[in-house]
Amino acid sequence: MPVTPLYPGVYTEETPRRPHTITALPTTVAAFVDVFDRGPIDQPIKVTSVGQFMSVFGAINQRSKASDGIRQFFANGGSVAWVVRIQLTGDTVAIGSTDHISLAASGPGHWGNQIQIATQPAGNDTFDLVVRELSAPLDTTTDVKVINVEEYRSISAFDAAGNSTNIIEKQSLLVTVYAVQPARTTSEDIPEPADSILNPAIYTRVDHEAFRTGQFRGGNSSMDISSASALGSPADLTAGTTATGLYTLADRAPNSFNILCMPVMATFDQKNWLSAYISQGRLNIEIGFAPLKPAEFSIIQITRNTGKS
Repeated sequence: MPVTPLYPGVYTEETPRRPHTITALPTTVAAFVDVFDRGPIDQPIKVTSVGQFMSVFGAINQRSKASDGIRQFFANGGSVAWVVRIQLTGDTVAIGSTDHISLAASGPGHWGNQIQIATQPAGNDTFDLVVRELSAPLDTTTDVKVINVEEYRSISAFDAAGNSTNIIEKQSLLVTVYAVQPARTTSEDIPEPADSILNPAIYTRVDHEAFRTGQFRGGNSSMDISSASALGSPADLTAGTTATGLYTLADRAPNSFNILCMPVMATFDQKNWLSAYISQGRLNIEIGFAPLKPAEFSIIQITRNTGKS
Protein backbone atom coordinates (compact mmCIF):
# COMPACT_ATOMS: atom_id res chain seq x y z
CA MET A 1 0.00 0.00 0.00
CA PRO A 2 1.22 3.62 -0.56
CA VAL A 3 3.41 5.14 2.14
CA THR A 4 2.34 8.50 3.63
CA PRO A 5 5.47 10.49 4.65
CA LEU A 6 5.03 12.20 8.09
CA TYR A 7 8.56 13.56 8.57
CA PRO A 8 11.86 13.78 6.64
CA GLY A 9 13.67 10.51 6.03
CA VAL A 10 13.96 7.50 3.73
CA TYR A 11 10.83 5.49 3.09
CA THR A 12 10.58 2.07 1.44
CA GLU A 13 7.48 1.10 -0.50
CA GLU A 14 7.03 -2.52 -1.56
CA THR A 15 4.98 -3.15 -4.69
CA PRO A 16 3.91 -6.56 -5.99
CA ARG A 17 5.76 -7.76 -9.07
CA ARG A 18 3.54 -7.67 -12.09
CA PRO A 19 3.66 -10.44 -14.66
CA HIS A 20 5.26 -9.61 -18.01
CA THR A 21 2.17 -9.59 -20.23
CA ILE A 22 2.03 -10.27 -23.92
CA THR A 23 -0.45 -8.57 -26.22
CA ALA A 24 -1.52 -9.69 -29.64
CA LEU A 25 -3.71 -8.66 -32.52
CA PRO A 26 -6.63 -10.82 -33.55
CA THR A 27 -5.61 -13.61 -35.89
CA THR A 28 -7.88 -12.09 -38.53
CA VAL A 29 -4.96 -9.84 -39.56
CA ALA A 30 -2.12 -11.48 -41.52
CA ALA A 31 0.78 -10.73 -43.86
CA PHE A 32 1.77 -12.77 -46.91
CA VAL A 33 5.15 -12.64 -48.66
CA ASP A 34 5.44 -14.61 -51.91
CA VAL A 35 5.49 -14.45 -55.70
CA PHE A 36 2.30 -13.37 -57.45
CA ASP A 37 1.24 -12.98 -61.07
CA ARG A 38 1.29 -9.20 -61.01
CA GLY A 39 1.24 -6.15 -58.78
CA PRO A 40 3.79 -3.75 -57.29
CA ILE A 41 7.10 -5.17 -56.11
CA ASP A 42 8.27 -4.92 -52.47
CA GLN A 43 5.34 -2.77 -51.33
CA PRO A 44 3.05 -3.96 -48.53
CA ILE A 45 -0.47 -3.62 -49.93
CA LYS A 46 -3.52 -3.86 -47.65
CA VAL A 47 -6.39 -5.97 -49.02
CA THR A 48 -9.67 -6.88 -47.36
CA SER A 49 -11.11 -9.48 -49.73
CA VAL A 50 -10.13 -12.11 -52.28
CA GLY A 51 -11.61 -9.94 -55.04
CA GLN A 52 -9.44 -6.98 -54.06
CA PHE A 53 -6.38 -9.24 -53.88
CA MET A 54 -7.02 -10.60 -57.39
CA SER A 55 -7.55 -7.12 -58.84
CA VAL A 56 -4.08 -6.09 -57.65
CA PHE A 57 -2.01 -9.30 -57.68
CA GLY A 58 -3.77 -11.50 -60.23
CA ALA A 59 -5.46 -14.87 -60.14
CA ILE A 60 -4.92 -17.66 -57.63
CA ASN A 61 -2.50 -20.19 -59.13
CA GLN A 62 -0.19 -23.08 -58.34
CA ARG A 63 2.97 -21.01 -58.81
CA SER A 64 2.01 -18.77 -55.90
CA LYS A 65 1.43 -20.88 -52.80
CA ALA A 66 0.37 -17.87 -50.75
CA SER A 67 -2.33 -16.90 -53.27
CA ASP A 68 -4.34 -19.97 -52.28
CA GLY A 69 -3.46 -19.30 -48.65
CA ILE A 70 -5.02 -15.84 -48.98
CA ARG A 71 -8.18 -17.40 -50.42
CA GLN A 72 -8.38 -19.77 -47.46
CA PHE A 73 -7.56 -16.96 -45.02
CA PHE A 74 -10.56 -14.88 -46.08
CA ALA A 75 -12.79 -17.96 -46.40
CA ASN A 76 -12.10 -18.73 -42.74
CA GLY A 77 -12.90 -15.32 -41.31
CA GLY A 78 -9.78 -13.30 -42.10
CA SER A 79 -10.43 -9.57 -42.32
CA VAL A 80 -7.20 -7.85 -43.40
CA ALA A 81 -4.16 -9.13 -45.30
CA TRP A 82 -0.92 -7.28 -45.96
CA VAL A 83 0.52 -8.66 -49.21
CA VAL A 84 4.11 -8.24 -50.42
CA ARG A 85 5.06 -9.39 -53.91
CA ILE A 86 8.72 -10.34 -54.23
CA GLN A 87 10.71 -10.16 -57.45
CA LEU A 88 12.70 -13.15 -58.61
CA THR A 89 15.85 -13.39 -60.68
CA GLY A 90 14.60 -13.74 -64.24
CA ASP A 91 11.45 -11.64 -63.80
CA THR A 92 11.31 -9.06 -66.58
CA VAL A 93 8.97 -6.19 -67.46
CA ALA A 94 7.09 -6.03 -70.77
CA ILE A 95 7.52 -2.88 -72.89
CA GLY A 96 5.49 -1.47 -75.77
CA SER A 97 5.90 1.57 -78.04
CA THR A 98 4.15 3.77 -80.60
CA ASP A 99 5.38 6.77 -82.60
CA HIS A 100 4.58 8.99 -79.61
CA ILE A 101 5.47 7.12 -76.43
CA SER A 102 7.11 4.04 -74.92
CA LEU A 103 5.52 2.46 -71.87
CA ALA A 104 6.42 -0.36 -69.50
CA ALA A 105 4.06 -2.65 -67.62
CA SER A 106 3.54 -1.55 -64.02
CA GLY A 107 5.25 -4.71 -62.78
CA PRO A 108 7.23 -7.68 -64.09
CA GLY A 109 5.71 -10.92 -65.30
CA HIS A 110 4.00 -12.66 -68.22
CA TRP A 111 0.84 -10.65 -67.60
CA GLY A 112 2.50 -7.58 -69.17
CA ASN A 113 2.48 -9.29 -72.56
CA GLN A 114 -1.31 -8.90 -72.52
CA ILE A 115 -1.07 -5.09 -72.68
CA GLN A 116 -1.47 -3.12 -75.91
CA ILE A 117 -1.34 0.61 -76.54
CA ALA A 118 -2.36 2.92 -79.37
CA THR A 119 -1.85 6.65 -79.89
CA GLN A 120 -3.20 9.25 -82.31
CA PRO A 121 -2.59 12.96 -82.96
CA ALA A 122 -4.80 15.28 -80.91
CA GLY A 123 -3.64 18.64 -82.34
CA ASN A 124 -1.43 21.38 -80.88
CA ASP A 125 1.48 18.96 -80.56
CA THR A 126 -0.47 16.61 -78.27
CA PHE A 127 -1.65 13.03 -78.66
CA ASP A 128 -4.29 10.70 -77.27
CA LEU A 129 -3.34 7.39 -75.66
CA VAL A 130 -5.41 4.26 -75.04
CA VAL A 131 -3.99 1.44 -72.92
CA ARG A 132 -5.82 -1.87 -72.89
CA GLU A 133 -5.31 -5.26 -71.27
CA LEU A 134 -6.36 -8.49 -72.94
CA SER A 135 -7.59 -11.58 -71.12
CA ALA A 136 -4.72 -13.60 -72.66
CA PRO A 137 -1.87 -13.06 -75.13
CA LEU A 138 -2.99 -12.88 -78.76
CA ASP A 139 -0.89 -15.91 -79.71
CA THR A 140 -2.96 -18.20 -77.49
CA THR A 141 -5.79 -20.41 -78.69
CA THR A 142 -8.20 -19.16 -76.02
CA ASP A 143 -11.01 -16.70 -76.64
CA VAL A 144 -9.26 -13.35 -76.11
CA LYS A 145 -11.22 -10.36 -74.83
CA VAL A 146 -10.45 -6.79 -73.79
CA ILE A 147 -10.78 -6.71 -69.99
CA ASN A 148 -9.33 -3.30 -68.98
CA VAL A 149 -9.11 0.04 -70.80
CA GLU A 150 -7.46 3.33 -69.80
CA GLU A 151 -7.81 6.57 -71.79
CA TYR A 152 -5.48 9.58 -71.67
CA ARG A 153 -6.28 12.60 -73.82
CA SER A 154 -4.18 15.48 -75.14
CA ILE A 155 -0.82 14.33 -73.76
CA SER A 156 1.97 16.80 -74.51
CA ALA A 157 5.42 15.50 -75.31
CA PHE A 158 6.76 19.06 -75.05
CA ASP A 159 5.62 19.72 -71.49
CA ALA A 160 8.95 20.41 -69.81
CA ALA A 161 7.47 19.83 -66.37
CA GLY A 162 6.16 16.43 -67.41
CA ASN A 163 2.66 17.24 -66.17
CA SER A 164 0.94 15.25 -68.91
CA THR A 165 2.97 12.10 -68.44
CA ASN A 166 2.73 12.44 -64.66
CA ILE A 167 -1.00 11.88 -65.04
CA ILE A 168 -0.25 8.45 -66.49
CA GLU A 169 2.13 7.65 -63.64
CA LYS A 170 -0.43 8.64 -61.00
CA GLN A 171 -3.57 7.15 -62.53
CA SER A 172 -2.57 4.05 -64.48
CA LEU A 173 -2.83 0.61 -62.92
CA LEU A 174 -1.32 -1.01 -66.00
CA VAL A 175 1.69 1.00 -67.19
CA THR A 176 4.46 3.44 -66.34
CA VAL A 177 6.12 5.92 -68.69
CA TYR A 178 9.34 4.63 -70.24
CA ALA A 179 10.04 7.39 -72.79
CA VAL A 180 8.20 10.03 -74.81
CA GLN A 181 8.95 10.75 -78.47
CA PRO A 182 8.08 14.37 -79.35
CA ALA A 183 5.96 14.54 -82.50
CA ARG A 184 4.58 17.78 -83.90
CA THR A 185 0.85 17.50 -84.63
CA THR A 186 -1.84 19.87 -85.82
CA SER A 187 -5.64 19.78 -85.89
CA GLU A 188 -5.44 18.48 -89.45
CA ASP A 189 -3.90 15.25 -88.15
CA ILE A 190 -6.84 14.43 -85.85
CA PRO A 191 -8.75 11.35 -87.08
CA GLU A 192 -12.50 11.31 -87.62
CA PRO A 193 -14.52 10.21 -84.53
CA ALA A 194 -15.51 6.93 -86.18
CA ASP A 195 -11.84 6.07 -86.73
CA SER A 196 -10.61 7.37 -83.37
CA ILE A 197 -8.96 5.00 -80.91
CA LEU A 198 -11.19 6.68 -78.29
CA ASN A 199 -14.22 5.14 -79.98
CA PRO A 200 -15.34 2.06 -77.97
CA ALA A 201 -16.07 0.27 -81.23
CA ILE A 202 -12.37 0.61 -82.03
CA TYR A 203 -10.63 -0.04 -78.71
CA THR A 204 -12.75 -3.12 -77.95
CA ARG A 205 -11.77 -4.78 -81.24
CA VAL A 206 -9.14 -7.33 -80.31
CA ASP A 207 -7.77 -7.51 -83.87
CA HIS A 208 -7.45 -3.76 -84.48
CA GLU A 209 -4.15 -2.99 -86.21
CA ALA A 210 -3.45 0.20 -84.21
CA PHE A 211 -3.20 -1.84 -81.02
CA ARG A 212 -1.23 -4.68 -82.60
CA THR A 213 1.48 -2.12 -83.39
CA GLY A 214 1.66 -1.22 -79.70
CA GLN A 215 1.83 -4.81 -78.47
CA PHE A 216 3.87 -5.24 -75.26
CA ARG A 217 6.62 -7.86 -75.30
CA GLY A 218 9.38 -9.17 -73.08
CA GLY A 219 7.49 -9.84 -69.85
CA ASN A 220 8.61 -12.98 -68.03
CA SER A 221 7.74 -14.69 -64.75
CA SER A 222 10.59 -16.69 -63.21
CA MET A 223 10.13 -19.91 -61.24
CA ASP A 224 13.48 -19.59 -59.47
CA ILE A 225 12.21 -18.71 -55.99
CA SER A 226 14.81 -18.81 -53.23
CA SER A 227 15.18 -18.02 -49.56
CA ALA A 228 17.09 -14.86 -50.42
CA SER A 229 14.26 -13.65 -52.64
CA ALA A 230 11.70 -14.03 -49.88
CA LEU A 231 13.82 -12.56 -47.11
CA GLY A 232 15.05 -9.64 -49.20
CA SER A 233 17.30 -7.01 -47.70
CA PRO A 234 16.99 -3.96 -45.44
CA ALA A 235 17.02 -0.39 -46.69
CA ASP A 236 20.45 1.20 -47.08
CA LEU A 237 20.25 4.98 -46.88
CA THR A 238 23.91 5.35 -47.83
CA ALA A 239 23.50 3.32 -51.00
CA GLY A 240 20.07 4.80 -51.67
CA THR A 241 18.32 1.42 -51.75
CA THR A 242 14.93 0.59 -50.27
CA ALA A 243 13.85 -2.46 -48.28
CA THR A 244 12.83 -5.59 -50.17
CA GLY A 245 11.00 -8.82 -49.34
CA LEU A 246 10.39 -9.52 -45.66
CA TYR A 247 12.16 -6.31 -44.66
CA THR A 248 9.36 -4.17 -46.12
CA LEU A 249 7.24 -5.32 -43.16
CA ALA A 250 9.78 -4.44 -40.47
CA ASP A 251 7.99 -1.25 -39.46
CA ARG A 252 4.56 -2.86 -39.43
CA ALA A 253 4.94 -6.02 -37.32
CA PRO A 254 3.36 -6.64 -34.98
CA ASN A 255 1.29 -3.46 -34.86
CA SER A 256 -0.42 -4.12 -38.19
CA PHE A 257 -0.52 -7.95 -38.18
CA ASN A 258 0.49 -10.94 -36.11
CA ILE A 259 0.32 -13.83 -38.58
CA LEU A 260 3.05 -13.99 -41.23
CA CYS A 261 3.00 -16.50 -44.10
CA MET A 262 6.11 -17.06 -46.23
CA PRO A 263 7.49 -19.65 -48.68
CA VAL A 264 8.75 -22.75 -46.86
CA MET A 265 12.35 -22.29 -47.99
CA ALA A 266 12.62 -18.94 -46.25
CA THR A 267 14.98 -19.25 -43.29
CA PHE A 268 15.90 -16.69 -40.66
CA ASP A 269 19.32 -15.72 -39.42
CA GLN A 270 20.54 -13.36 -36.74
CA LYS A 271 20.94 -10.52 -39.24
CA ASN A 272 17.30 -10.14 -40.22
CA TRP A 273 14.99 -7.84 -38.30
CA LEU A 274 12.60 -10.60 -37.18
CA SER A 275 15.33 -12.56 -35.42
CA ALA A 276 16.70 -9.35 -33.94
CA TYR A 277 13.32 -8.37 -32.50
CA ILE A 278 12.93 -11.84 -30.98
CA SER A 279 16.36 -11.76 -29.32
CA GLN A 280 15.61 -8.29 -27.91
CA GLY A 281 12.38 -9.56 -26.37
CA ARG A 282 10.28 -7.28 -28.56
CA LEU A 283 8.47 -10.17 -30.27
CA ASN A 284 7.40 -13.70 -29.48
CA ILE A 285 6.72 -16.08 -32.34
CA GLU A 286 5.32 -19.52 -32.94
CA ILE A 287 6.16 -21.19 -36.24
CA GLY A 288 3.84 -23.68 -37.88
CA PHE A 289 3.85 -25.36 -41.29
CA ALA A 290 1.05 -25.93 -43.80
CA PRO A 291 2.36 -28.94 -45.73
CA LEU A 292 -0.66 -29.73 -47.91
CA LYS A 293 -0.59 -28.52 -51.50
CA PRO A 294 -1.27 -26.00 -52.85
CA ALA A 295 -0.83 -24.11 -49.55
CA GLU A 296 2.88 -24.72 -48.90
CA PHE A 297 4.12 -21.95 -46.67
CA SER A 298 5.42 -21.24 -43.20
CA ILE A 299 2.95 -19.73 -40.74
CA ILE A 300 4.48 -17.50 -38.09
CA GLN A 301 2.38 -16.10 -35.26
CA ILE A 302 3.81 -12.90 -33.83
CA THR A 303 2.99 -11.24 -30.50
CA ARG A 304 4.43 -8.09 -28.97
CA ASN A 305 5.85 -7.88 -25.48
CA THR A 306 4.26 -5.06 -23.50
CA GLY A 307 6.76 -2.41 -22.56
CA LYS A 308 9.10 -3.16 -25.45
CA SER A 309 9.28 -0.74 -28.35
